[in-house]
Amino acid sequence: MSAANGSDSGHPGAAGERKFREILTFERTRVERSSDPFILMLLDAHQENGTARRILLKAIGVLGSAARETDLLGWYVDGEILGVIFAELGKGKEDPVLAGEILRDKIRTSLQERLGTEAAAKITISVHVFPEKVEVTEYQTVIGLRVPQRSRIKLSLKK
Repeated sequence: MSAANGSDSGHPGAAGERKFREILTFERTRVERSSDPFILMLLDAHQENGTARRILLKAIGVLGSAARETDLLGWYVDGEILGVIFAELGKGKEDPVLAGEILRDKIRTSLQERLGTEAAAKITISVHVFPEKVEVTEYQTVIGLRVPQRSRIKLSLKK
C-alpha cells in the first residue's frame, strides 16, 4: 500500500492529511472524466484522550499488510480518521458497491485478527463509491436496503 511518498503524517505508512486530500481530489476528478470507479474507505475510532489515534496507528500496520501497492493509505482527518483509496478495482468495476462491501469485510476481519475483537469494534468503517451515482441492478445491499432486480434506479451517495 502506498503512503504517497513523502508522508507528512509523522507516521511511516500513511500519507498526511494534505497529501491524502490532494490525491483524493485528483481521483475524484479522474473518475468524473472516465467513469472508472474507485472506493474510499474511512476508518474512525470515535475515542477520546488520544485512544483513537493509538488504535488507528495500530490499524496502519494492519492495512499496510492487507492492501495492494496501488491502494493509498493516509489521514483523511489527521490523527482522527484514516482513509484508504482503492483506485484499481479490476473485476470490482462491474459492481463497485459489492466490491466495497467485500473490501470492508476483509479489512474488518484483518483488524479483528491483528488488533483483537475489542479494539477492532471501536473502529467504524464507512465505504464510499465514486462516481457517486450508482445504478442498482440485482439484489444488492445499498446503505442497508435490499433492492430487487426489476428496480433500476439511480442512487446518489452524496450527503
